[in-house]
Amino acid sequence: MGVRIVLADDNETVRHLIRTLLQTRSEWQVVAEAADGREAIEKTRELKPDVVILDFRMPGVNGIDATKVIVKELPATAVIVLTVHNSKALMRLALGAGARCCMVKSEVSQQLVEVIESVITPQKTRAPHKNRRD
Repeated sequence: MGVRIVLADDNETVRHLIRTLLQTRSEWQVVAEAADGREAIEKTRELKPDVVILDFRMPGVNGIDATKVIVKELPATAVIVLTVHNSKALMRLALGAGARCCMVKSEVSQQLVEVIESVITPQKTRAPHKNRRD
């Protein structure tokens, strides 16, 4: 069985671009998409994916609040928060909420595959993946 992913972003174009990137890995499957945090939580509860990718800023429930709920209810699910802002404070907030990584959207095409690979490793070796600042 491959890696099951829920993708949440209020921008349909962004969801499409990320889904296209993820489809380069045949063993990965986007099992659901959501346009807001509430929908992401519902789909995560229902489908119990391995990874949830959440936009930080969404209408209704934002990515940080959704992360808190998902991590509390499904601690084995890895959450990755995406943001347009390259902010250390925001990254600390996401990691503090339980996200395994917070990354800037402009780096998704170069780093998302690597980040997902790092968060789906066995629990024993898993550690929060911090955004690189090269």
